Amino acid sequence: MSLGRSFRVLWGANAASNLADGLAFVSIPLLATSLTDDPRWIAGLSTLYALVRLLVALPIGVWVDRVDRRLILIVANILRGVAVLALAICVHLGIGGLVLLYAAYAVIEYPSCWGPSIVSSGASCMIPRSWTSGPAMAFVGATTYKLLSPRV
Repeated sequence: MSLGRSFRVLWGANAASNLADGLAFVSIPLLATSLTDDPRWIAGLSTLYALVRLLVALPIGVWVDRVDRRLILIVANILRGVAVLALAICVHLGIGGLVLLYAAYAVIEYPSCWGPSIVSSGASCMIPRSWTSGPAMAFVGATTYKLLSPRV
């Protein structure tokens, strides 16, 4: 039983997005260590990560139900891409500091909260109800990311 091309594309994009989220979760605090020796500033990035996810979780559920899911995913990934590109350019040029890093991290993590809600609701719409492997496979990418990202 094939789950179809649309499901494979969604699963692959979700897995790639989760990998990118894990790399950001690891690399941005490492970048902060080059800007400061104070562990409070570096630990603050993890706090910011958790706060963004805590504050965004409920509104995202409403948006996923009321707005086109494809549009939300496109906007989220463009927003994340622009934030990463801007951060990379600023780091390359030596512009900014910890405030810029905190702002970029918040902007990068904000749209990353959108994906799991959309994928979990979107995956169930793309497969027949008689197939039980589809929703389970939708979370394989996320679970793999959670297991491997601390090691990346």
